[in-house]
Amino acid sequence: MAPFPLVLSCLFGTAADNNAEEAGGARRSGDNETGKAGILGLRELRWSQLSDREVMMPVVLGSRPEHGFDQPLGLLSDCHRRIERFLGVLQVIRGQAGDGELNERQRSAVQTALEYFRTAAPRHTADEEESLFPLLRASGDPRARSAIQIVQELEHEHDSANIAHAEVDSLYTQWMTLGHISVDQRRQLSALLEQLRNMYRRHIDVEDQQVFPLAGEVLRPEQLAELGKQMARRRGIEYPMNG
Repeated sequence: MAPFPLVLSCLFGTAADNNAEEAGGARRSGDNETGKAGILGLRELRWSQLSDREVMMPVVLGSRPEHGFDQPLGLLSDCHRRIERFLGVLQVIRGQAGDGELNERQRSAVQTALEYFRTAAPRHTADEEESLFPLLRASGDPRARSAIQIVQELEHEHDSANIAHAEVDSLYTQWMTLGHISVDQRRQLSALLEQLRNMYRRHIDVEDQQVFPLAGEVLRPEQLAELGKQMARRRGIEYPMNG
């Protein structure tokens, strides 16, 4: 695999750059000394705490990730920060562009954010629905029972988010292709982005504050190790790395 670029050449770089950043934890697994239950101490980068200027700041790659595949629950939480950031980009640009065409910088940012939600975000959903949630359902620990109903609600929200993201993608793609969208379409786009923002705020809080810490308590070390391996395979990453 090619070395990671140090700094993106444009606002958020290419989809390949984003995938590299998402997978970056595998290269530095073991560097981080944060324990499996250290999720609540994770530095959070919430869009509600960011100004428009901060949302649009370039993303620097090659810096140490918060967690690696050896800490899969922390890595899942790291993915939430990317979801928040890229959704924030789409919201900021919708407000900045008004009724006009998107400029080159805005188009680059939108294209990168949309590509993230087409490719990287579905892998995150699969990490939860195909790997983590089944482990919780199969756990014999009584504490895991309280998470089952929560997990069902989270899966339903994943389905709703997928529908909304497809509509956002279609509207933004039309805007970039034609140079404009109608008044009704702009209103629809704003409403969809606000819907996603509200959904993710609740969804992410539940996962970061309840589901992931609980999983860190009830899952055995070998189960967490297998979770990390499945997440790595989903991204085409060799983990643990040989040699």
